[in-house]
Amino acid sequence: MIIRGSASMALLLFVPIAAQAADWKQPLKESLAVQYRLTKTGWGDESRITAPGPIYVVAAEGISARSAKDMSMLVTTIESGQPRQPKGGLSIFVDTKNTRQVKIGERFYLVAVDVKDAGVMFRLVSVDTFDVNVDGSTRQIRYRSVLWFPIPQQTLQSASIADLKKIFDPIFRSETEAAASNTKTIQIGQSPSDVEAILGKAEKVVDLGAKKIFVYKDMKVVFLDNKVSDVQ
Repeated sequence: MIIRGSASMALLLFVPIAAQAADWKQPLKESLAVQYRLTKTGWGDESRITAPGPIYVVAAEGISARSAKDMSMLVTTIESGQPRQPKGGLSIFVDTKNTRQVKIGERFYLVAVDVKDAGVMFRLVSVDTFDVNVDGSTRQIRYRSVLWFPIPQQTLQSASIADLKKIFDPIFRSETEAAASNTKTIQIGQSPSDVEAILGKAEKVVDLGAKKIFVYKDMKVVFLDNKVSDVQ
């Protein structure tokens, strides 16, 4: 009886510990869903948007998309910050009439996120629809992209959402964040080379000795002693 009691106690101790070890994925999944605010779609039909969430913009080349009406899903793996096309037997699904390559800047809704032992998977559906010829007639369809980010379990368990966003952002980010990152800001004290790095070559340069003016299409940047003193 003592042996049985010890075995039972060991079993009771093992179950909570095992459950606790497996529990880390669900909280992380919920946190990512809160961060990215998922779009809701029709039941069994991700092409039908019922409650739009934020719009996300693709920032990298090499991502494949397949018709959202298609039951099969084409997964693009992100390795070392770069999208990788399926290899081997799976490569036959890349070049079909229901598949296309996503261009940088294309807009998507995020409809699902999942956390696995070895990475994070996002499922996105295009905001825009595209003309596709089906049985001789043209139809408007949305495309679905599935992104798989392989991340070691130890990293996933210890990383913050901000840490993970640094991995995801080079591939896709919210339209608001993308617009903010593209904002061109000129600050007092910057040099002519700093300004050219941000705005490019000026259409015209007015050289008045210590004072120079870079003339652009929609602004003028004034320098005194090679430092920005005013923007008009």
